[in-house]
Amino acid sequence: MNMIKLFGCLLIALSAFLSLAANAAKPNLVLLPIDVSQQDVELESEYGSALQQGLQKRYTVFYGAAVEKELEKEYSKIDCDAETCNQNVAIAFNGELIADSSVKNIKGGYLLKLVIRNVLTSEVIETQSVPCRGCDSFSVIDYLKKMGSGADESRKTTITRSGSTASIAATNTDQHAILIFDTKPTGAEISINGTAAGRSPYQGLNHKVGEKIQAKITLKNYRPYEVTLDLQQAITQLEPIVLERGQGQVLVASNPFKENATVYVNGLAKGKAPLSLTLLAGQQSIQIKTESEGTKVKKIEIKDRDISQLVLDFVVPGREKNKKLIDQYTKEIAELDKKIEVVNDKIIRNERGMADFPGLADNFKPKISFLIQQKEKHINQRKELSIKIKNLKGGGSEQLQSFTNRMEKIIENAKKGSVFMVSAVATCAFPEIFGKYKGDKHVCSRRALDKAKTIAEEKYSPVEMAQEFKLRGGDDIHKYYSVEVSVVKKDKDNTWIKMEPRSEQYKAKFTGKMLVKPTFNKEILKHLAM
Repeated sequence: MNMIKLFGCLLIALSAFLSLAANAAKPNLVLLPIDVSQQDVELESEYGSALQQGLQKRYTVFYGAAVEKELEKEYSKIDCDAETCNQNVAIAFNGELIADSSVKNIKGGYLLKLVIRNVLTSEVIETQSVPCRGCDSFSVIDYLKKMGSGADESRKTTITRSGSTASIAATNTDQHAILIFDTKPTGAEISINGTAAGRSPYQGLNHKVGEKIQAKITLKNYRPYEVTLDLQQAITQLEPIVLERGQGQVLVASNPFKENATVYVNGLAKGKAPLSLTLLAGQQSIQIKTESEGTKVKKIEIKDRDISQLVLDFVVPGREKNKKLIDQYTKEIAELDKKIEVVNDKIIRNERGMADFPGLADNFKPKISFLIQQKEKHINQRKELSIKIKNLKGGGSEQLQSFTNRMEKIIENAKKGSVFMVSAVATCAFPEIFGKYKGDKHVCSRRALDKAKTIAEEKYSPVEMAQEFKLRGGDDIHKYYSVEVSVVKKDKDNTWIKMEPRSEQYKAKFTGKMLVKPTFNKEILKHLAM
């Protein structure tokens, strides 16, 4: 009997030990608050609890108020970014793993996503993307439990590596694929493989896994954007695509030329006229003013990569009033011309009547005399109005300065150079750095710098001279100058080089100001003087 009791105690102890060992083997995981659609906000707690219940079969899960309190504490720090804060939250719970999840309510069902990653190594441990077609909230809860427990292996996505780039290999047996993305700004027209697909945000529910997609995005006043995608998983959700605003160049000059005349764009002073401006595509309001006078505000439409010229006339004091008077007098002259024509017709008819009926001549003569007096009166009135118009037109005339002569001054000013803020990124593979360049990672920084110089050189364009050449039927302005690019100032906060172990490469970035200084050859002045 004693032996049986002893054996029973040993079994109980062994069972307790194995249970403790199993719990000790589970890694700690912090489950962040689940991201749900607006329609399901009230079920956020239930969805989170369901996912936690499934994850607890594989991890020791920390979730709820304790996690939210720790997140609030971290994100209240001034120097906190998402990566650093998530690291601190994981460490606070004695772990390295963070689980991020979302439940998106879309037309036809739900999209469920779970991503588990190691915040210390930045390694993605597991990704699950599950399309739940025709599901209700109850089904979503069941799916979340399965995703957490890892029961549905067909929905998992594993991370593999090939060469110097990371690729995602999906084992989903469902051949349907979903593509989701938006643009900034939203509302852009989207074309998928040459077929119009509406406006952003885009939700493509009828794609296939393995399908290659050519997406073209267009939006008025923004530059077209094209991207090629290879759908290798059930759900592909892109970060918002930021569209680049188009830019055009315009030379603004005044008529007549005024010293110290300032060009204003949308009410903001931009520099002295004549002035070459690079403006965002779209409608812009431009005006030129001195201390005592100004031009009218002119609204123009800037088109991407367009080069144009705008000459604004100064409003001479009294000119607007003169113009109104000239218009008025011109209308009065037109009325007098009609009256003179009517009187002439009456005179001719009375003279014919007197010729046909000589016995009634005494009756026709007074009428003809009266009509001639009327005609002379109208003619004199017309002459007076014509003199007034002539005087009004002559009173506002001013000597215009030659535009071509001013171009020589613009060329001299251009020689001082133009400064552009430039940012450029270069990537360099590990095998190249540690092979060809013997570990010199700074070659990547030099590439970023060279790329930035090329961008700065492309930004420079002598729009005013290009326009003058165009007006004179000339050839390409770029034949008449060359440029030298140099660094004026580096932006230390945005200039860096770092290693990206996940993609097996170095990434370098240069941000700073570049001086582009043109050198013109002698032929350009000869051309302008033609």
